[in-house]
Amino acid sequence: SKKENALPRVVSVTSSTYKLATDGMDFSDLMCTKTRKYSLFGQYAQSKLANILFAKELASRYSNPSSPSRKVWSVAAHPGLVRTDVVRNMPWYLRYANIWFGAFVGSLQKTPTQGAYTSVWAAAAAESDKPPTGSYLVNWKIQETNPHANSKDDAVQLWKTSEELVGLKKDENNTNNGNGKSTYSTFE
Repeated sequence: SKKENALPRVVSVTSSTYKLATDGMDFSDLMCTKTRKYSLFGQYAQSKLANILFAKELASRYSNPSSPSRKVWSVAAHPGLVRTDVVRNMPWYLRYANIWFGAFVGSLQKTPTQGAYTSVWAAAAAESDKPPTGSYLVNWKIQETNPHANSKDDAVQLWKTSEELVGLKKDENNTNNGNGKSTYSTFE
């Protein structure tokens, strides 16, 4: 049942492979069009690190107790090693490698339903059971993240870069409208 005082919840699905982004976020070449060479796992790790940074920055920006109208609960959740068909549109050699990989670790992998458990639990847990906003969850338990995923500077930079990439910017002439809510305008 819906509770009137329950906060909106955002669960960002990520992966422990964020740890492969050993140099943190590379904001100078996010799209690998300048100097950084594209690599499947390198980009995947960057995107999963970005998911954690986003979840933490969303929690930071929208958990101010003095502004109850702007509160959101946000976490990042790692589903675990899940057996999916994620490689179906990849080159044949990656699909075959995935088949062989699955044969060796299949007993360790979760089904998609099992993999969804942490995300669904985070979205639907009782208010008294949910972890603190900004948490990183693995198997529905809080787990610490590495220094790159804890970087407040990178989280803020990611937020600003995301606003630019999607064509949003904070309307600096009208940030309050008298109702305590920030407004956004699109770029012309």
